[in-house]
Amino acid sequence: MVADFNRVLKAGYKVCSLSEREDSMLMWSHYAKEHSGFAMEYDFSELPNENILTRMLWPVIYDDKLFDASEFFEHGLDGGLSSNMLGVIASIHKALDWAYEQEWRLIMLSSPNEASFNQPSPKVKAIYIGALAESDSEKELIEIGKGKGIPVYKMKLSHRKFHMDFEAVYEEAVTDSV
Repeated sequence: MVADFNRVLKAGYKVCSLSEREDSMLMWSHYAKEHSGFAMEYDFSELPNENILTRMLWPVIYDDKLFDASEFFEHGLDGGLSSNMLGVIASIHKALDWAYEQEWRLIMLSSPNEASFNQPSPKVKAIYIGALAESDSEKELIEIGKGKGIPVYKMKLSHRKFHMDFEAVYEEAVTDSV
């Protein structure tokens, strides 16, 4: 029964994971094909409060204990109001070991049978190219950045500490207008 409940609960939500960090060696290893991929920076604070993305963006809660939903069920069984936020609350919990990710999750409710869907996002603020990206991929990302006026940075292993630095490979020319 628990396995079936978990399956249905997971199928009813679409989750997009985001991070506040671009400088983590571990994340470039885990999520960007061993430093050969790329990352995009967004600024969700640009969106108005009434935007659906603003209302569906949640910081991840890191804990050393598994999330226990039993109190939500017990409260409902005792005649109290049960929360329809159970899936969101469960989705924003993660093991304390992952706290370095500084993750946020965009969680959209959907029907278990509904196909994946796209949602308009804020404008991309920057593109970060992995330290080991192939030359062709790097050139293509730089051209995309130039074409859309998006700054592009290349990640590099820091010479002073265990993290990633970045340097500009394309920054749109800024002109002062008076």
